[in-house]
Amino acid sequence: MRRFILVGLALAYGLTAMSDEPKPKPTATLPPYKRLLTDADAKIAEELEKRSEEAEKADDFDKAIALRGELLALRIKAQGADHWEAIDVKWELITTRKVAALPADQRAGWRKADQGVNEARELEAKGEYAKAQPLRQKSLDRYRELFSDRHPNTAICYGNLAANLNAQGKCADAHLLFQKSLDLYRELLGDKHPNTATIYNNLALNLTAQGRYADAEPLLQMALGLRQELHGDKHPNTASSYNNLAGNLNAQGKCAEAQLLYHKALDLYLDLFGDAHPNTATIYNNLALNLDAQRKYAEAQPLYQKALDIRRSRFGDKHPDTALSYSNMAGNLYSQGKYAEAHPLFQKALDLNRDLLGDTHPNSAKSFLVLAYSLHAQRKYAEAQGQLTEAATAYEVARLGVASRGLDRAVFGATRSPYRLQATTLAHLHSPVAAWVAAENDLARGLSDETATYKGLTLTLDEQNHRINLTDRLAQIQPRLLQLVSKATLTDPEKEELAKLQVDRRAIETELSGLASRLSRRQLASLPGVQAALSSDAAVVLWVDLPNQGDLLEHWGCVVRRDGEPAWEQLPGSSPKQTWTNADSVLPSKLREALASGSATAAELANLADQLHAQRLAPLSRHLGGVKTIYVIAVNEMAGIPVEALTCEYTISYLPSGTFLAQLQSRVPPSSSALMALGDPDFSRPEAKPKAARGGNWKDLPGTRSEVAQIAKLFGPSSTTLLDSEASEQSLDTLRKKGELSKFRFLHFATHGEANNIRTLESVLILAQDKLPETPLPRVGEPLINGQLSAREVLEFWDLNAELVTLSACETAIGRQGGGDGLLGFAQAFLTRGSRAVCLSLWKVDDTATALLMIRFYQNLLGKRPGLTGPMPKALALAEAKRWLREISAEEALKLTAAATNGVVRGNRGKGEKLKPVVPVMDPTQPGAKEIKPFADPRYWAAFILIGDPN
Repeated sequence: MRRFILVGLALAYGLTAMSDEPKPKPTATLPPYKRLLTDADAKIAEELEKRSEEAEKADDFDKAIALRGELLALRIKAQGADHWEAIDVKWELITTRKVAALPADQRAGWRKADQGVNEARELEAKGEYAKAQPLRQKSLDRYRELFSDRHPNTAICYGNLAANLNAQGKCADAHLLFQKSLDLYRELLGDKHPNTATIYNNLALNLTAQGRYADAEPLLQMALGLRQELHGDKHPNTASSYNNLAGNLNAQGKCAEAQLLYHKALDLYLDLFGDAHPNTATIYNNLALNLDAQRKYAEAQPLYQKALDIRRSRFGDKHPDTALSYSNMAGNLYSQGKYAEAHPLFQKALDLNRDLLGDTHPNSAKSFLVLAYSLHAQRKYAEAQGQLTEAATAYEVARLGVASRGLDRAVFGATRSPYRLQATTLAHLHSPVAAWVAAENDLARGLSDETATYKGLTLTLDEQNHRINLTDRLAQIQPRLLQLVSKATLTDPEKEELAKLQVDRRAIETELSGLASRLSRRQLASLPGVQAALSSDAAVVLWVDLPNQGDLLEHWGCVVRRDGEPAWEQLPGSSPKQTWTNADSVLPSKLREALASGSATAAELANLADQLHAQRLAPLSRHLGGVKTIYVIAVNEMAGIPVEALTCEYTISYLPSGTFLAQLQSRVPPSSSALMALGDPDFSRPEAKPKAARGGNWKDLPGTRSEVAQIAKLFGPSSTTLLDSEASEQSLDTLRKKGELSKFRFLHFATHGEANNIRTLESVLILAQDKLPETPLPRVGEPLINGQLSAREVLEFWDLNAELVTLSACETAIGRQGGGDGLLGFAQAFLTRGSRAVCLSLWKVDDTATALLMIRFYQNLLGKRPGLTGPMPKALALAEAKRWLREISAEEALKLTAAATNGVVRGNRGKGEKLKPVVPVMDPTQPGAKEIKPFADPRYWAAFILIGDPN
């Protein structure tokens, strides 16, 4: 029987494998890598394997069984019954006997499953993972039917489907399948098997992709140990494991530990491949990146040079890897402030990428950008703007090609967008309107793409087909063009062919640029359109932060009012010369961490807030005269900062972009008045449930039951509540399938939340766990029912027509950094799928304080509390609820909190984290206790922010 290939995640940094060195004759005490067959035994085994496969293809199963039996006997005698190659043949023999006993129709199904695996592999080789997924699932279903779960081939199918999902970015779904595959391998093949080591490695890389570096580390250690035992130290797989483990430690900030492992990997690759091999160049490069992360730029420089020298020697100058090395070398020099030395290397990398890959390739777009950074750092703003114009053209084409989903393009844009630099360059050139247009080009582009696709407002069908045709044509000519450009000498016919292909590529790029430009213009509102949406007492505030590039530390603030040009201010640093220090740069994150950790004192929080106010708001104050409401566009370094914690002078609301505000004017509000409120899910789980389906150990949230009940009471008979077992993913999916989710004007979720700031859209709400499927598996076209509602599931499957979605849970505003799209997660998912606004939290929130805040918020929103003459706009309703909560007395809080909450927070508590009292107040018998304001600390009231329509 043909062996299946376990599709592994690409080993980090693209390292390739080579064959093993010759091994001595085995003995019972030798490790597995010294018990491989050699000489005559190896030739006999190869022949037996070949003949058995031929017999199987010819349906001569008796002969195939006999040959496999002979092969098994040979391997047991020569290698031992415990050797992984003998175990493989044993299972092949079991499988052949099983297939031989199958009826003809089932045997045909077995062959179709095998054929499906090959078809899926071909699609994946072309990057078409979504098309390959149903084939992977069908093969898994067939093998489970034929062989049950307890078979290595089924385990391989689980692993291959997991790798497919992982390649699509569905890492949480893939994780379950990797774990299932690992469990089966350990049970069926044992730990001492290469496939088991590979699955340990792949599961670790899956966890790494989710940002769970600490969880991945022991698995990478296990993979390394197994590969050392199975293959020895001098083997490419072992060297790759050293490299992967080093990358994991590097990501955890354990750079010194990682450096030692990178050195070990380098020694192995030097021994295996020599000093002139591309793999060795890759390790030199990785070690240099590690040193860069430690700011050891001078030590990294010769390693970058070594990688460049190897690639030039191996590939010549005209090769993408060589271009990358030029860019890395230039970046290192730039980080050392050696701009004059870096600039020609940046130019060299740009020239190579344009020649090799074309003007609109992602690598060329990056080269345009880094060259512009070099010019900007030298204060050559006009020259930088020229490069940025070309960078923008390349970027607009590249972003459409790197991903089909808008929010995946946002991840690309977080590091590749030229618009932040262009906005600051134009501000230096005293062009405030053009600077705003550049900044707006960077804002919420992923959200805009998603919304346009959802509403059918993207490229027309003809334009889309034309773009696909152009992209296909470019893909067809690019390999030949790259081949010709890379050749040292060309014949006259080849020169003519190259010239023609370059003309064709340029024409295709021009057409693609035109399509990208038209799409961009359709999606973005003009400055007058944004200003028309502002009242005279409102302003849009945006901060533009350039990433730390060597000595280039620039931060700007921009204010847009209803009338006049945008006002730009370069924010001064705290040094005597008003340049920015490292302390200035980390101030936003320092405040964010202090609020989220709960460990800072009130005085420390106030001091940090005052410093950030002085840094970010005070320089803009002269442009905010008469302003009552500020619409904050919180992106990059200010993403995740509650600006209302810095000032009580304004009502604060948050917008994805100026375009979003302008487009709200044409959106028709929903006509429904209904509420769907979910809370107090049942987190108990029967012990029989498999571990992979269970997730964390979540505490009950008694405050959410009271919260949901009181909010539902405000809505009366138009409310639907989901509590206990009904507060489940299954209930929500039933509503989705019936089309009933779109009937609710308000949706309220009160439960635990868990943020994921590494994987796009993988933040989750924790729902009922007591009635989950025993073996939850992802299916094409259906959400995975695992008791966790992810932002990705909302984006892919939900359809809403809501005024507001409120996620009364922990960290629901947190997600992966998306540059001009802010933090990618639930906000973009719900705004895309039909909600005008979303109320979310920035850190772990207290159950009691949150329940009180939410009830007050909805009372304000509906105009149903004493003293109100009517409903309040959303932003004002939330702002008033925050002010009320911070001023409430302990006595009043205790009266309002009828049900005990056990003081838990709406997210997993950390190990050893103590429960808080229901209302944080001193002994009530002490003088003045009743007047204490228990929720005055901003960590209680500042976590929730409103993103979207403020009215």
